[in-house]
Amino acid sequence: MTLSTQGLLLLYDIEKAFCAGAWISVIVLSYAVVDATLRDVATGDYYGKAADLYGSNFELEWLRKMRNQIVHVPPPGTPSLLWKQQPSNFPACHEALEPEAQRAVTLAYRQVYAQPGT
Repeated sequence: MTLSTQGLLLLYDIEKAFCAGAWISVIVLSYAVVDATLRDVATGDYYGKAADLYGSNFELEWLRKMRNQIVHVPPPGTPSLLWKQQPSNFPACHEALEPEAQRAVTLAYRQVYAQPGT
């Protein structure tokens, strides 16, 4: 089985974050798993842009955009994938991200175990 050791270490943290309900962390870690796996196992490309690695894969592009909105503060007025409730209601905003976290972790596992040699 050919797996990314970095990707596997990140998967271990995803499990802990998912069980704790840390939805933002799950999304960011899922992106990191996909990136590590694509670079280590699928392409050997350690320098290219992630958008180029993902090609036309709609799901991976969605994950990249979600991660970018989490780690990069956008200018005011930018449409958001994160805020599904009023920003003043943090608990509701956080809980509304659970489906996205489930989608992200599914993509991460699919990517790790769908590579040639796995």
